[in-house]
Amino acid sequence: MTQNFAGRVLKRHPDAAFQVVDGKAMIVVPTTKSVHVVNEIGTRIWDLIDGERKVSEILGEIAKDYQVERPQLEADLREFVDTLDGNGMLLQGEE
Repeated sequence: MTQNFAGRVLKRHPDAAFQVVDGKAMIVVPTTKSVHVVNEIGTRIWDLIDGERKVSEILGEIAKDYQVERPQLEADLREFVDTLDGNGMLLQGEE
């Protein structure tokens, strides 16, 4: 994981609303008129995105919660964050 990505602070877009149903978050982004459903791990990550935690801290929390090899977890987290970014669900935070 690059230092730049690891140090990024993630913040939810203020227009993104969500509700958890059966352990899966349904995230609604009114500005893009889209709804996204994420799995249990994605829901946990979404919960950890609070505008204060760095990516490296979120990674540490997920690593404690789930039995996933670290390199795979880092790759999956980057892909998930890229998806959130691409769908307008995040704001760029301080690095």
